[in-house]
Amino acid sequence: MAILTLAAVEAAARRARDMWLAAEGALATWQYLFFVKPKQFPQTSRLHTSFASALFAELALLVGGGQRARVVYPKVPPADQDTLRARIAARTGIPVEGSEYVGLDFALLQRAAGTSPYAVRLAMESEMNPISGGGSDPDELVRDAVKLSLVAADYRFYLCRVNGGNESLGLLGPNTPKWDRLGPVLETALAAGTPARHETAALIMTTQAAAAPWLCRFVLMETGQPLVRGSFQVL
Repeated sequence: MAILTLAAVEAAARRARDMWLAAEGALATWQYLFFVKPKQFPQTSRLHTSFASALFAELALLVGGGQRARVVYPKVPPADQDTLRARIAARTGIPVEGSEYVGLDFALLQRAAGTSPYAVRLAMESEMNPISGGGSDPDELVRDAVKLSLVAADYRFYLCRVNGGNESLGLLGPNTPKWDRLGPVLETALAAGTPARHETAALIMTTQAAAAPWLCRFVLMETGQPLVRGSFQVL
């Protein structure tokens, strides 16, 4: 039975939201993640990584079995990274080191004995700059998802934001939702490598209007099972 189900990931995202808002206080609002207005909500702010860190902690608790974690985010100032790692450690009760493991943003690790290398229990990548751009090349549009698909792990999770709205395909083509083109690109990327030992899932936050409800999309690939797609709204 799948662990990273739509219901479980939605609940984890809501817990992460609550922890994120409590930790960041007046600096952040939930709107910050869904409304792209750079002067008001800078897209390079560490606040996006702060939410990703909170979600990683919730997912680590959900899949269980982790003995330590490694978390690094090079674009975030070192002092802020220390703060985010301390929050993950406090939430999960496991040590969190500030170093990469096989190039991942977030890695939950376990091993059977001290003489064995760590195996990846949960591999997570986050792309918090809204995904945009034309075409359908996964290596250009969602390269972190491609990288994630190549990592051997029990569970893999991809968090991203995607620009919402419509686009015109050709001069005379009809306006269609951007997700109609970007969704298959993301699914292709996540399925590109060796399947996860158990599950690969993605949470896609759709940047759109300033007012709620905001849309989160969901994809689940469970070994030996049909692809699952879903969505939920945040009020």
